[in-house]
Amino acid sequence: MKETLKKGLFLVLFAVFLFSDFLSFAEGKPLLRVTFLNIGQGDAALVRSDEKTVLIDSGDDRANSSKGVIIPYCKKNGIEKIDTCVISHPHRDHFGGFLELIQEIPVGEFL
Repeated sequence: MKETLKKGLFLVLFAVFLFSDFLSFAEGKPLLRVTFLNIGQGDAALVRSDEKTVLIDSGDDRANSSKGVIIPYCKKNGIEKIDTCVISHPHRDHFGGFLELIQEIPVGEFL
């Protein structure tokens, strides 16, 4: 990974951690849940706390990564909004799935 990508991902994870419910740790619930979705070529990682949901990359729209994997996963797990979407770098197999995703699930911001 490029150094700037590592720093960016660290900052996103750190921000999610800061905004998460620290009391959940005392209750035995995890502070963060990270899910790596199998979307074929490219990447997609969903990072969730009690308060925030972050999606890092979304795979390729030509491979139906959003309609075939990401959107069904979100619906099955009750994720109605993604607070932050992160595009790690401008290759279609990392950002293409966002084109379909934003038509189905509200997104707060893009980084």
